[in-house]
Amino acid sequence: MDLSADDSRVGAVKVSLSAELGELPDQATIQVQVAKQPDAEVQAGFERLAAEVGTEVRNVAFAVEVIHQNLDQVVETATLRMTVGRAWVDEFGLDTVRGFRSSDAGATEILETRFMGFECQDALFELISPNGLSVIALIALSEPVPQGEPIDTPVDTSEPSAESTEVEPEPTAVAAPAPTPSGSGFPLVAAVAVLIGVPLGIMRLRSRA
Repeated sequence: MDLSADDSRVGAVKVSLSAELGELPDQATIQVQVAKQPDAEVQAGFERLAAEVGTEVRNVAFAVEVIHQNLDQVVETATLRMTVGRAWVDEFGLDTVRGFRSSDAGATEILETRFMGFECQDALFELISPNGLSVIALIALSEPVPQGEPIDTPVDTSEPSAESTEVEPEPTAVAAPAPTPSGSGFPLVAAVAVLIGVPLGIMRLRSRA
């Protein structure tokens, strides 16, 4: 997907995604959307997490939102390969680039991020997400943060007091839509076929025996 109009340094981006499933549910569907920025709520969560580890979000290369049905309890570790323009990396520094994830419940984490090399004018990064999918962004920070175990900020799941009858809505993480294959969703097998070979990326889902 070409994001040159949003940021010429980012250019045409690519995403490939593989996820390990504990099982393969019936009627499972999945869609992938790419945007220059996540929505404001997700962006704010990323900025808070960066501040907690002593740095700041300088720039978001792009964000990927994975919308899925009937997969909430079965998606395990996911691996994303995200390609961005080399000019973006040169601008902000290779060692400052990290992947961030926001869960459907609003919890944020910094992912293990591996630089896989340059190819022509593109830079390839591999992100390891042990807690599944939702919204994932490739971000340049003002200061590098250590690699290793993911850094996360959990969501407050404490029970409301007996005096309170108000129910807070669960935060959502919906990125600005980008062109996607037509239709509201695809059966899992069909989604694999549709995504192969298009700029959006390649989707591989496998069920763990």
